[in-house]
Amino acid sequence: MVREIVIWPDPILKKVAAPVERVDDTIRRLLDDMAETMYAADGVGLAAPQIGESRQVIVIDTSPRQPEQKLIHLVNPQIVETAGTMVYTEGCLSIPGEAEEVDRAAKVRVRALDYHGKPFEIMAELDLLAVALQHEIDHLLGTVFVDHLSSLKRELIRRRMKKAKAERAAGGAGAAEGADEVRRASQPAAFSDDEAHKRRARAAPEERAAEAHFTGAALRGSHRRCAEQHSDEAAARSRRSCADTRGARRWRGSTSRPPARSPRAGCGGPG
Repeated sequence: MVREIVIWPDPILKKVAAPVERVDDTIRRLLDDMAETMYAADGVGLAAPQIGESRQVIVIDTSPRQPEQKLIHLVNPQIVETAGTMVYTEGCLSIPGEAEEVDRAAKVRVRALDYHGKPFEIMAELDLLAVALQHEIDHLLGTVFVDHLSSLKRELIRRRMKKAKAERAAGGAGAAEGADEVRRASQPAAFSDDEAHKRRARAAPEERAAEAHFTGAALRGSHRRCAEQHSDEAAARSRRSCADTRGARRWRGSTSRPPARSPRAGCGGPG
């Protein structure tokens, strides 16, 4: 059965999923539903919290990009070894329409239970499977890929997702477009480089505006603090300036110039 995919931000995506005590028919039905939901959304991975089930269960199938791979069921997966680093452009079924570069381990070894409850290990290195394993296990720990981004990028994506959720809730064209995005979006690295660049280009004006706003606020705050720290000195300079003005008036009508004062450094540059 195809389940509804939870869209971030949502409380269940921030919870640490509960371990599975025993792989029984209930868990196998959950695994079957997850695989069906993943394929319906053209994804390469799905974690149980993404369909509202806070359990340590994931499914992965990277065969669209790695023909030698097949569907993998993992119950209570744990990363037992990592090595190296790599950067991969990731997307997520719970964050449709977004793709960003994320730092991951280049090599990963995972221990889990399979569809029948038997323990096994799987290793992947420098490929989509390595990224998918880390991405999906993150979901079980209450982490989504945007948690690896800067706070600014994460907040901008959060705003877009909240807007998309509101449009879907209201129905109409926004809902239809959102549903298409969910079907197109997939788990790690499902977006092409061209699509990721286009998305970043669309987001660039908003990000620049936000950066300008935050930078301006920071500068204004810095100037206020600097002004407070040097208030006594500023007052003294003001008194000296008044004295200079009076002195200049006394020099008016003379062919010579009044003596120049040595410049003093003020807040952010010459005073």
